[in-house]
This record gives sequence, C-alpha cells and structure tokens, in this order.
Amino acid sequence: MNQVVGTAATSTAEMIVLAAQAIPGADFTQERLVVECWKMFPAAFGLRYFPQYPCSNRVLVALCQQYGPIFLGLLCRTRPKHYQLTSAGRKLAADLLARE
Repeated sequence: MNQVVGTAATSTAEMIVLAAQAIPGADFTQERLVVECWKMFPAAFGLRYFPQYPCSNRVLVALCQQYGPIFLGLLCRTRPKHYQLTSAGRKLAADLLARE
C-alpha cells in the first residue's frame, strides 16, 4: 500500500483530490477512486471494524455532500460513475503536494 503519512490534506475533499490526482489518465471510475482513497488514507476510508478493506460509502458520500469535491468544483462527473479532476482540482493537488 502506498499510504500517505504526514500529508498536508486536512479535509476529506482534499484527501479525495490527492487520491484522484494519483490515478493515471484523465477519466477514472468511482471504484478506482474508492480504492485509491483507501490505499492513500486507510484510516479515513477503511471499513470501521475491518480497516483492511475500503469503504465505498465513505468516499461516495464525501464526493456528493455539500462542500465535497464536486460541490467545490474540484472534480466533475464525466458520465455515470466516472469522474475527472478539474483545473482547480489539479491546482489544489499540486499545492497540497508542494506543502508536504
């Protein structure tokens, strides 16, 4: 696992943006995003009593909630269950990575 330790991300939205930035290619599925979030931040995106497994509900709820990455314009839905980072999301990811 490529777990992120000491990251500059403070919010769930920032963690999701960092995970999305780590996925190769412009367009990715929500399942890929769930797995990448869990790999990078297992404490935040793992199942409560089984942290060795990802919790898709935590990622998907955070995606769509008020002040989530979609609401903030950091991610956009390209088609059902597919997303991509916006230019604002790429800039935020670069800023967060520079702060580490």
